[in-house]
Amino acid sequence: MSLILQIANLSVSLDVFASKEYPRIRADIGKVSYTAAGTPVGSGTFYEPKHLWDINVLLEDRELHLLKLIYAEHDFRRRSLQDANVTIIDTTQYYEERLPRTRAIAPGTEQLDLPEPNPTHCLYYAQFKAWFSQEPRFDHQRAYWGARFTLVETDKVAAV
Repeated sequence: MSLILQIANLSVSLDVFASKEYPRIRADIGKVSYTAAGTPVGSGTFYEPKHLWDINVLLEDRELHLLKLIYAEHDFRRRSLQDANVTIIDTTQYYEERLPRTRAIAPGTEQLDLPEPNPTHCLYYAQFKAWFSQEPRFDHQRAYWGARFTLVETDKVAAV
């Protein structure tokens, strides 16, 4: 179970999380409200909701340095109007959708098609493109560094 962050020639694997909660959630999901007569009314976006990663992780010195460099490269590219997307390879939880699959699968993992024998849906570990929504914050915790930051999905890594 890990998140791999990549940009340019930089990569870091995050796998010691300070929280037992999965770091990825959907940012904007539909909502239900009720009329005066008690009739449910659904609302929400018509596009596929983007994902948010609220990351609270423990790092060794080398991982800390790589994360700082990844943020610096992202920020440099953002300010230079270049492609500032950070690729996230997320094996913390499955991505689920109807077939056919729309995203790239995390290397070394496989797609699970369900239900059998006539599958209509799939589960797999996916890749995403994202931006930092804030600079990572760090604190020293004995043998580790604590890091807290948020990434916001910008685009899919398309299925091939």
